[in-house]
Amino acid sequence: MRERLFSILFSRLFSRLFFAIAAMVSFSVQRATADVTRLRSGGYSISPHERPAVLKIFIAQFSCTASLIGPRLLITTAHCFKSQTDGYFFYRTKKYNFHIYSAPEYTIDSPQDVAFGVIERAVPNVEPYSLSRQKLESHKVISYGYGCSGTQLGVYYLSEKKDNGFDRTYIGNQSQNMSLCHGDSGGPVVAYQGDQLVLVGVNRAVINSIHASWVTMLAHDYVYDLLGNVLSKHSLDVCGVNTICKNPMTL
Repeated sequence: MRERLFSILFSRLFSRLFFAIAAMVSFSVQRATADVTRLRSGGYSISPHERPAVLKIFIAQFSCTASLIGPRLLITTAHCFKSQTDGYFFYRTKKYNFHIYSAPEYTIDSPQDVAFGVIERAVPNVEPYSLSRQKLESHKVISYGYGCSGTQLGVYYLSEKKDNGFDRTYIGNQSQNMSLCHGDSGGPVVAYQGDQLVLVGVNRAVINSIHASWVTMLAHDYVYDLLGNVLSKHSLDVCGVNTICKNPMTL
């Protein structure tokens, strides 16, 4: 009798344990599937805390992406602002306002799609990106943006093509030709310069494949002319221009 009772109890316990493990496996599979769905936006998601120099900025009711290039200076695209000249972002729950300066040459059809934002006060404990005039020629280029996932930061690899354009790729170099999402505009495009990760461009537009002309490259004189005008009005530290900064992040 005891042996039969023990057998029944063991059988029930094993059954419950089996279903518990099955539920955990099912949850893991569902979660992995959700991650794959996010990857199909053209990259993968990470916590914003892993890339604090990349900012989700707000302009009226819209949002774009930007990156710090100094404690009180950010860089993004001009087309995010249209008639607006001010925006804001949050860092560690604190709100920061900024005033935008767009390239005067910019029109909706021109490639001069760049803007600098002067922040009201310094953002603490963040290592900004260093500006670089390096051209987008690296096979190992990466861009960031908040458009595809909203609260999480999207990470996208770009690979070089023979016609000097760039296609988005999955991790593992499986070409997908995926597009940016609305809200990724202004996000940083970075590459290695020696052992340092530097800012070489910003995301310009939402299209199915990223041609070089659809990334505002920072190697152009008009970028530094605009920056010079900003610096003449404000006393600011700019990484890679008048301040040496070394962003320790790796791809």
